[in-house]
Amino acid sequence: MKRSVKLLLTIFSLLIFFVMLTALFIFLERGISINAIYWILPFIYLIQIVLSFVIFFSKRRYEVKTAWLFMMNIPLIGIVSFLLMGLLPFEIKSINKMKKLKEVIHLKEDYSFSNEYSKNNISDPMVSALNISNSAIYKNNDLKFVPQKDLVEESVKLIRKAKETINIGFYILSDSIWLKVITNELVKKAKEGVVIKVMFDYIGSRNRYSNKFISTLKKNKIEYAVFNSTKLMKFVSNTNFRNHRKGIIVDNKYCLTGGSNIGDEYINLRKGYFYWSDINFIIEGESVHSLSLQFYYDWHKETNKRKTSNSNLMEEINKLKKYEKKNTNEIIQILQSEPYSEFKIFKNVITKYNLIAKKRIWIYTPYFASNPEYIESLILASTSGVDVKIILPGRPDNKKIILSINRFLYEKLLDANIEIYEYDGFIHSKAIIIDDDVTILGSNNLDMRSLFINFETAIIVKSNNINSQISNNFQLDISNSKFFSKEDLNEFYTSKEKFKRYFIDVFYGVL
Repeated sequence: MKRSVKLLLTIFSLLIFFVMLTALFIFLERGISINAIYWILPFIYLIQIVLSFVIFFSKRRYEVKTAWLFMMNIPLIGIVSFLLMGLLPFEIKSINKMKKLKEVIHLKEDYSFSNEYSKNNISDPMVSALNISNSAIYKNNDLKFVPQKDLVEESVKLIRKAKETINIGFYILSDSIWLKVITNELVKKAKEGVVIKVMFDYIGSRNRYSNKFISTLKKNKIEYAVFNSTKLMKFVSNTNFRNHRKGIIVDNKYCLTGGSNIGDEYINLRKGYFYWSDINFIIEGESVHSLSLQFYYDWHKETNKRKTSNSNLMEEINKLKKYEKKNTNEIIQILQSEPYSEFKIFKNVITKYNLIAKKRIWIYTPYFASNPEYIESLILASTSGVDVKIILPGRPDNKKIILSINRFLYEKLLDANIEIYEYDGFIHSKAIIIDDDVTILGSNNLDMRSLFINFETAIIVKSNNINSQISNNFQLDISNSKFFSKEDLNEFYTSKEKFKRYFIDVFYGVL
């Protein structure tokens, strides 16, 4: 479907919505006559048929189509829901323009080691990612894990190292002790002439940061951007597309990243939250270059859209100099996921790793509502003799329903002899351990949002040392977790939970 046709369809759909809304107000005010009902019911039915055909011929995933077609059977509610949440803004906008910007980014990567690596590792999922999404592979890197208790201290140390640039991007940036501490450090660096950019997601950070923080940034000439700010249309489908990436990048040399956002709950200082466990780390070396390029791409796209900056992408990335960490052998590849990409790189890469795993697949994830392909690949691996273990939260964060969502997949997994553990607290860690040499870290959860909708950053690390460290941590967390058995599942599956399951299946499908 051409862009112009999609745009006309969107305008037409919105006009229908406003006409229906106006008619509803009139009927409520004057009362609904029998004649009016005879007129409006066929009109609603016609709209349902038209939208059903739109959904059927769209490029959505089959489970999303099924869910929306089910919603279309609910009079009026299905129509309104689709007009508000079902229109896909990234199909309407110029995807070709975004792809051209991506090509600019890829031209600034160094593929010398990538080409060498691909010759000797043809079946490696990293090579697939290289060939499909131009994700460069770098070998001169050093990765060090940061304990949660040291997150604030390590972020301060990192900022103090800055000589040229500090680029900060988070899904959640909240008024917290951590934010106040690093803001003071940023002000000092701004006075030293360091160029600082701060970007945070509108939905993730909404109502969480203070006006004082923004005024401090402005006062000290620190640039900031709010990703996908939709203040007037916060309930439309455009709101669905969130930037879930996280990181503090300094001088294109260092990056503090992982699962944590800037907030007190991530350092276990916020009341009302159970013990929070997360995985964070500092990367030093060549692969930080990929993270910097992505940050400038996101920054340019957002600030130019809002006309809040005269950001020139080429000027920014031409200044970048790739930093090489000497005497290291940790191979790292950065995978960037975006909702408008037809090939879901993260989902497909982790699925392929499951199919080639020989020894083990150990998984940390807080949210587990994955797609059928990935679940089937886990089951296939387990039934082939691979040791599959998953650690999930045993206590919820502020979203209590998350435990129910996670447990809906347990039956299939337990039947395939996959071991499930629920941590005595809230596991926010995001990691996949494959055999003895591959570890996948980053911002990605294993739910539909992370796999298909959000802007995410995954980091594939090929290193026996890193694999061993995270494996030891995994075994330690198992000792603080409860093994979830089939008997536990039977106790959980009350009539209320079964009903909730069917409702959530539809809800997750329409995202």
